[in-house]
Amino acid sequence: MMDAVGELVRSQGYLFLTALLLGAALCFVYDLFRVFRRVVPHNLQAVTLEDFLFWILWTLAVMTMLDAMDRGVVRGFSLGAVFLGMLLYLLCFSRSVIAVLVFLARVILRIVGGILKVLLAPARKFVVFIRPVMRYNREKRQKRRLAGREKRREARQRKKAEAVKRHGKKDAGHRKQEKKEEKVHGTDRRG
Repeated sequence: MMDAVGELVRSQGYLFLTALLLGAALCFVYDLFRVFRRVVPHNLQAVTLEDFLFWILWTLAVMTMLDAMDRGVVRGFSLGAVFLGMLLYLLCFSRSVIAVLVFLARVILRIVGGILKVLLAPARKFVVFIRPVMRYNREKRQKRRLAGREKRREARQRKKAEAVKRHGKKDAGHRKQEKKEEKVHGTDRRG
């Protein structure tokens, strides 16, 4: 009988320590989210989504641990141990871990940026070379577009001039307006 009680106490102590370590590990994962936010600026919606994903991950991790360690029985002391592990990690390690990870992330980004800068240098030179050609082609297209607009404007003016010659001093636009007024007031000449 004593051996069974000792085994139960040992398993519960093992569950408590595992829950403490899980809390610290989950807090480290949250620190990774925090580092990502510092390196890459986020808006409020992105931060909210990341927090939501973290708490889903937290729930899955705790439930998996409880299922594996205690046959899925949710005990207050195991959840308290997870929160205690998170609190201990936050108080003891979080600031220094975040500082080191932010520093490493920025160094890595600088290195990757430098490598990309070297690799993309020929492409930049090509863009510098091709830009005047592209500008010339763009100006040429704009001139053609303006010339087409000018031709259409001149054609409209010719039509108006022909309409004035055919119908006297009033142009076609005035005749259309007169027809509308005649229909509204019932003074149609065809009547």
